[in-house]
Amino acid sequence: MLDDMQSKNLNFFLTIAVFLIAVIFYILNLWRGQWVQGFFITALFTLVVFLFSFWHSSIKFGFKNAFIFLLLSFLVSFGSEFIGTNLANNFEGCYKYSEFLGAQIFNVPLLVILMWTAIIYIAYQVSEHITNFRFFKSTSFLNRFWLSVWCALLTSLIVVAWDAALDPLAVSMGWWSWARAGEYFGVPLGNFLGWIVVSFVTVLIYKLFFEKEELEKETAFDYAPLVSYTLLCFLTIFMALNLDRPIFAFIAFSGMFPFISIMVIRFLVSQFNFPEQYKK
Repeated sequence: MLDDMQSKNLNFFLTIAVFLIAVIFYILNLWRGQWVQGFFITALFTLVVFLFSFWHSSIKFGFKNAFIFLLLSFLVSFGSEFIGTNLANNFEGCYKYSEFLGAQIFNVPLLVILMWTAIIYIAYQVSEHITNFRFFKSTSFLNRFWLSVWCALLTSLIVVAWDAALDPLAVSMGWWSWARAGEYFGVPLGNFLGWIVVSFVTVLIYKLFFEKEELEKETAFDYAPLVSYTLLCFLTIFMALNLDRPIFAFIAFSGMFPFISIMVIRFLVSQFNFPEQYKK
């Protein structure tokens, strides 16, 4: 029988193996020049990323809290997308999704919501490890609030670091279009502010009202979101280079790599110096 740590380490290798295979499969599909017609591979990849987040959060938080986080992320993301596609017709921020992304709910593709739900979770986990905050029963609500605000804000920046390269790439691939070209490679700056708000609100609500104290020693499994974020970075860079858009490859690298570097350093340091609560 495997103990809990061995089980988590096994789950780490399983989840990363599935994620890596999905990334490689997607890259090979892009390399063959089939991405324009490749709804199936895009849908499959999105589903893998979402299931990775659900699998990881279920093991880390338990099924109930994982469901709460992903549902909260889904609802906040959908609300933002619904406003952007249906209620902003007279504003600069209005946009429209193409049929490429498949089935839509009130003009919002289901694939988009699944991806944003997953990426917010992945970014949240990266943020958690960078800040290394832990709540205790004795933590006051005021301290809990400010720690949560900092973690939620960092999560937002991690999400936007990816979207800064993805959004203009998606527009160039025809996945969606803006009613009026914006300041950032045709994308309105308000788009990124919107995702800062979505990510911030999701994480802040969860941390304040649903997150439990965590005292378990870290395992490799806890770093699976870092590996997945790194793979997303490489995939985005490849997409940009494949489309002959090196500027977006540079944006993806310069935006995402600093967070990846901090996490790697954090991991290396943790191998020698555990937080005080781990030593008790």
